[in-house]
Amino acid sequence: MPYVNTDVWVDDLDLEDCDDEELIKELKSRGYEVSKPHDKLNIEGLYTTYTTMSPEFFEKELKKFFSENLDVYVR
Repeated sequence: MPYVNTDVWVDDLDLEDCDDEELIKELKSRGYEVSKPHDKLNIEGLYTTYTTMSPEFFEKELKKFFSENLDVYVR
């Protein structure tokens, strides 16, 4: 059976050339969860608030965190 040998040139992909929203959409379509890079810092901040502030202040900050990061409004 005859065969064909073909050379293909593929340019390097630089992710800086891609739109963030397009990358996020693609990753989500593949089943990945995408989070903001500062989420870990926010959680660390919440923990610090939990360990150093009053329960009332922590509850206020926790509600703020939910609102900003999860689009959830908690009374």
